[in-house]
Amino acid sequence: MRKLIFNLILLLIAITSSSQNKIVCNFNYLSSNFDTWGNVSINVLTSTDGSLGKAGLVSVPANNEGDGIYFNLNNTFTKSNYSGIKIRVKSANIGTFSFVYKLENTSTGTSVSDWETYPKYNANGQWQDVILPLDRLSDGQFNRISLVPGAYESKPAFSFYIDEIALVNKNVNSSSPTVTISGNKFYAYGKQIFFNGINTAWQWNNDYRLDFLGRNYNHQWWQEEFTRYEQNNINLARIWVHGGGNTSPSLNGDGMVTGATSQFWTDMDKLVALSRERQIYIMPTFWSFDMVINNYNATRWSQFRQIINDENKTKWYCEYFLVPFVKRYNDEPYVMGYDICNEIEHMWRDANCGNLSRDNVMRFIAICASYIHKHTNKPVTSGSMWIICNSNKYNSWTWADTYAGNNYSEASLRARYNDLDAFLDFYSPHWYQWQSSGAFFNKTIGEWMDDGYKAVVIGETPGYNVNESGWNMTLANAYLNAYWNGYSGVCAWKSPWENDGYGTFAGITPATNNFYQNYPQLVYPNGKRQTFMVSDYSLTDNLLVESKKIVDDIEITVVSGDILKVNIKNEYKNATMQIVDVSTSRILSNQKIKNQSTEFNLNHLGSNKIIGVQVVRGNDIVSKKFFIK
Repeated sequence: MRKLIFNLILLLIAITSSSQNKIVCNFNYLSSNFDTWGNVSINVLTSTDGSLGKAGLVSVPANNEGDGIYFNLNNTFTKSNYSGIKIRVKSANIGTFSFVYKLENTSTGTSVSDWETYPKYNANGQWQDVILPLDRLSDGQFNRISLVPGAYESKPAFSFYIDEIALVNKNVNSSSPTVTISGNKFYAYGKQIFFNGINTAWQWNNDYRLDFLGRNYNHQWWQEEFTRYEQNNINLARIWVHGGGNTSPSLNGDGMVTGATSQFWTDMDKLVALSRERQIYIMPTFWSFDMVINNYNATRWSQFRQIINDENKTKWYCEYFLVPFVKRYNDEPYVMGYDICNEIEHMWRDANCGNLSRDNVMRFIAICASYIHKHTNKPVTSGSMWIICNSNKYNSWTWADTYAGNNYSEASLRARYNDLDAFLDFYSPHWYQWQSSGAFFNKTIGEWMDDGYKAVVIGETPGYNVNESGWNMTLANAYLNAYWNGYSGVCAWKSPWENDGYGTFAGITPATNNFYQNYPQLVYPNGKRQTFMVSDYSLTDNLLVESKKIVDDIEITVVSGDILKVNIKNEYKNATMQIVDVSTSRILSNQKIKNQSTEFNLNHLGSNKIIGVQVVRGNDIVSKKFFIK
């Protein structure tokens, strides 16, 4: 075989990793679909940083010209549907090596290869995504991918880790905030995202009820809540939909769901629109175990138990509530995904939940997951109360729960509802200090979660520093350790009243702000939304406050009480003006400056409102704030 000459620099292409990408191998749950030939060898090991679970350690002989590794697919794929092969690689042998690649059909003997592109990998000891473009290859049906790793002439033998081999779908959109999953990571805007999250749970109510959608939704409260999130770099809110179950879904009296009220949909629409406006993701959590408890929070508990125990009533719930919900918000990018039920294990563990059948409970999860998957591509999870019920690493912990082990695995769910769509896209276990089974901040994703082949977001954890029950961990370090250990997000707990002893907003924000300071690009892959914050200015009543920057030729004033006037002496054609309601961070106007003197009538903005005005011209920024009586 001719000697390979490597003289091109690898183009590291930013792509959107999508649930529509075809995962070929990740050495965790597709570990039988590969082999090597010649003097190249591969050993499947736990990766050196633990963040990917298992990975393949490939050893390459000196001056390799033709030996390599191949990956078989269970079914053929059409080359024209994919733009490239994505592989994740890491090598401690600092230097440069390259890949030659070939597609084969093992049944027909057909093959196509690219011996001319030679994309390089510049090894730096860190994981990198490498894209091998397919545009030079002829179209066809294939079921094998072969890779030949090579090096410059006279280069000694070397090795590298490889993981997450995938075919990149041509139709993915790298400009979209829509969340997708590839391997065990989340992506938005074609870049990895970490969910620097929080539990809103529900709305503050003076009667301590968990229900608010369709009952007494308070949009101002939610605006103020999301403003706090934006100010503290929180990019995901976990929000309960049914709460205690007193208002939604609508029921006929015998456990048959009839949909939801028009007021419910109006309220939910406002909440989704707010998440889009603020660019903060929400994860709707439909059910909670509270709904089957016989107490004041669940006046319809017996009907909800019927929905769990009766397969037909479960499907009725899906058809008349769940499917309309996911279809309604299918195109909303900031609806991150869906959490089917909060800590459903309580339904079989606790007497006040009825000690329901575990099989019936998990069948409910399986059916809901199946119905959601048939109507949306958004990822699905269900928040487990304890890792021992969500990981086969704890199969032997039957002393703590009779059904210890991964109740949420594909095998478990499909055993209770035989449908290929009965699966979870990611896991979201909850951790509290009473648990003696390790923690996400001291165990890698591969050590805690069935070898770490799925993405994991910690759905709940105490919203404060933990220094009890043998634990000593600040929440700020817990968020950082979660990322370093391979998890994709953390949502610390607080209730709206912050009086349950499990978390406060003030306890959470040091963690979210600290994580943002360390990894801003993971919190906001496309950059943080630029707007005004109350803390940016000092307010004096009724008059202009302060300029963020003194620029002599830009003047912002209010004349005649209701006319905003912007004067720009120089280069006004390159300037823009933004007006924002400071209390809500809502953008009221965003326009290009067309004249040296621009006026804006403030009458239609309402009264008793603080507005921020920002003028941007290149590197010049002038901001002022006014109070409208």
